[in-house]
Amino acid sequence: MSAELVVSVGGERYTLAVENVLEVTRAQAVTPVPGAPSTILGVQNLRGQLLPVLDLGALLGHAPRTDAPCSVVVERPPIRVGFAVDAALELLDGGTRLPMPGSRLVPDAALVDGAPLGRIDVDAILSDVTGSVAA
Repeated sequence: MSAELVVSVGGERYTLAVENVLEVTRAQAVTPVPGAPSTILGVQNLRGQLLPVLDLGALLGHAPRTDAPCSVVVERPPIRVGFAVDAALELLDGGTRLPMPGSRLVPDAALVDGAPLGRIDVDAILSDVTGSVAA
């Protein structure tokens, strides 16, 4: 089991596989994109490159947000996006996995201090988002 980054989104904690995470950035100006799905907050300039910023909470069923205290930059080549999160909290060394039936975006959970933390499937989210943008 690989290392995972714990993030806070909508008052809940989730994990992301570190292998998908490029960096964590502080809040930066996000420019809305007219006509984009509501789960896309907009784009931000990250060292001279435009980075789409997705509302991770809205994708997971939480209330939509209008700002991003922090972004976790993830990549599945050739796609690179920022996930708007409340905070990046800590790194974990994998751990025990619990299945989470019925959730394609959060297929399982890590057991941390006796509490389950849903593991976000970055590939599933990026597939959904790129599919909806192309449609």
